[in-house]
Amino acid sequence: MCATRRAAPCRNELHVNMNESSFPIAGIVPQSRTKGKVMHLPSWISVLLLLCASSPLFAQDRAYTEGTVSVVTSVRVMDGQGETYLNYLAKEYKPVMEAQKKAGNVLSYTVYQTMARSPNDPNMYLVVTYPNMAAFDGLADRNEKVAMEVTGRDRAGAAAASVERGKMREILGSEMIRELVLK
Repeated sequence: MCATRRAAPCRNELHVNMNESSFPIAGIVPQSRTKGKVMHLPSWISVLLLLCASSPLFAQDRAYTEGTVSVVTSVRVMDGQGETYLNYLAKEYKPVMEAQKKAGNVLSYTVYQTMARSPNDPNMYLVVTYPNMAAFDGLADRNEKVAMEVTGRDRAGAAAASVERGKMREILGSEMIRELVLK
């Protein structure tokens, strides 16, 4: 506070004239004017209605909708193991993936072969497509249950089979991609 009282405010003081007309939403007034009263229920309802009504408007501005989600796994099949790995995919991977589709865990799956640009690049891609991001909630448990029913392997058996597949191929990594459907 300044030592002397003057009509004009001191440099270190901030005077703000706030009254009820300063607030666009009825019922919201500065704390000093409410004397400790809580904002009225109709005011909260109007704020909530305003927020809810504006949410769809934001979504309508987008030029796209969010579509399916795919996981693309890059695979490097070891030299001389191409046929062996394709036999595994046909006899074990395919039945499990078909059962996953039937259970509604996945929409589709695809195997792609590619010509690697260098010895370290993938020469095969496994693509699994899901309906949306929410499909990943609890997915590991659902997938494990279906795989156990199809293969008859428990977790230990599945881990041992994975080690055996490691002799045929190397997983270089996976990425998740989302389809954007243009309007």
